[in-house]
Amino acid sequence: MHFPSEQFFIFFASLFFGVVSGFPLAIIAFIKYKINNKLLRILPDVFLFVTLGLIFSLYSYFLGFSNFRFFMYFGVLIGLIIGYKTFNLTLAKCIKRLYNITRKKKGRTNDDGIKI
Repeated sequence: MHFPSEQFFIFFASLFFGVVSGFPLAIIAFIKYKINNKLLRILPDVFLFVTLGLIFSLYSYFLGFSNFRFFMYFGVLIGLIIGYKTFNLTLAKCIKRLYNITRKKKGRTNDDGIKI
């Protein structure tokens, strides 16, 4: 049986793993944006989650977790959502800023043809 302090460590280690795993998920989501075939859109996700499951098994083994608990998967899931959403928002803001910078350099005009 784990003591509460061990359970908090295990949960936060699982949460950290999920946050780090959110970055590849966002990259794969960006890559498969242009793919039209549904089967080809599903395969990268399946491959990613199988790979992450194996890596998490090794991660938990090397950190000395005694067995798998429900809260570990819950921590990974919450961390995955946090990492994915954080990375997507950051990426979207950077892309929007770059777009606005390049748009200003080209010289914008309003509806009357006057440069802004």
